[in-house]
Amino acid sequence: MKHILLLFSQTFVATMLFSAYAYGNESCFNPLKINTIDARDSVYYNLEGAQVSGDIVEIPVFIITDDIINALDFEMSFDTEKMTFLTIIDHTGHIQSTFFFNTNDSTLRFTSNSLTNYNTAVKIISIRFKMSSLCITGNDFFSVKNWLNGDGCSVKLNKSTVVCRPSANEDTSIDSKYAIYPVPTSNKEISVVGDENGFMEVFDNQGKVVLGRFPFVIKEKIILSNLKAGVYYVKIHGRQSSLTKRIILLND
Repeated sequence: MKHILLLFSQTFVATMLFSAYAYGNESCFNPLKINTIDARDSVYYNLEGAQVSGDIVEIPVFIITDDIINALDFEMSFDTEKMTFLTIIDHTGHIQSTFFFNTNDSTLRFTSNSLTNYNTAVKIISIRFKMSSLCITGNDFFSVKNWLNGDGCSVKLNKSTVVCRPSANEDTSIDSKYAIYPVPTSNKEISVVGDENGFMEVFDNQGKVVLGRFPFVIKEKIILSNLKAGVYYVKIHGRQSSLTKRIILLND
């Protein structure tokens, strides 16, 4: 009787494996692969790749895992004084999902599942917010929790990333002969690169001059250590081109 049961078990496994391969989808059934969701699996909130249009920002969400995923859930809190939740956009076309922002505990909750496996390392959804402040950072998101296939996993969200919306005072013309970088800067030092020498002014967020008109050469590093952390505007005047650029000075 034991030999008969063993033979039946082996035949059943072989048949299911053959069926999965025959339909061209090994992941439909594979008893040799066991999903183990742990800290090595993560949900990535890609603030660095956020898309900003006016005061609307969309933050892409990725899954990073080597397992087969058929369900993604998360919850997060955020600074409601800096942004307002609008909606969640599905980029897959096959997931079933629902989401809800609870005003009682200021928490956004999202749940989803699909009979089709979720792709990894590609944009699954985007979270859309309306920004009420000029900039938001990774520190404005907290209490973020994720689940893949119902099991907890790790969070990838860069706390130091800064996302800013365009300003009416900012000239982003591609015809400008100048460039200013890095933005934001954490050491209060910026580099100015241009095709010609010129003059520069720095204004605060209210339009007050904090550094008066001074000359610079074609490529030069500008030290701003005497300024407090915050948002400023650098205006460059050249003979044939000009640029107004928003810069962000972070705390050292």
